[in-house]
Amino acid sequence: PLLEELNIIFIKWKNPIDMVDDFEVPGSSYGFDDYGREKSLNLAYIEPAVSAHNLSVFFPAAEPSEETGARRGSVIICNDVTSKEIEAKCMTLVPGEPSR
Repeated sequence: PLLEELNIIFIKWKNPIDMVDDFEVPGSSYGFDDYGREKSLNLAYIEPAVSAHNLSVFFPAAEPSEETGARRGSVIICNDVTSKEIEAKCMTLVPGEPSR
């Protein structure tokens, strides 16, 4: 359902910001949900929506060892207009490279 939800969100609203919890943060040891083949919460799974809507993705800047609690990953997904603001103002997130 996540992929369908992203398509609905980025078609229906002008400048949405979407956050997905339990998402794989590339190159880190953050935990993430894995429901089997082609159903892991990762960049490859959301790539069709990212490409279709020209979206940007952001990940936590902090290392898992700096976190408290369950240390689960997340991703912020937004359009290019919003991504410029996030890059300029939010030091707790780092831009990710969409899986294209």
